[in-house]
Amino acid sequence: MGMRDTEFWADGEREDRLASVYRPDRETGELRPYAIEQVPFTERPH
Repeated sequence: MGMRDTEFWADGEREDRLASVYRPDRETGELRPYAIEQVPFTERPH
């Protein structure tokens, strides 16, 4: 896979490495982006 490192969160300069999450729209069935977390993945936990 060519993975050079593994992280528990992505800092701002690695944000582009995060996958987008999609789920179907309840009315149309069309896939739409879905935010699964309230805490941004680019911030370290406190």
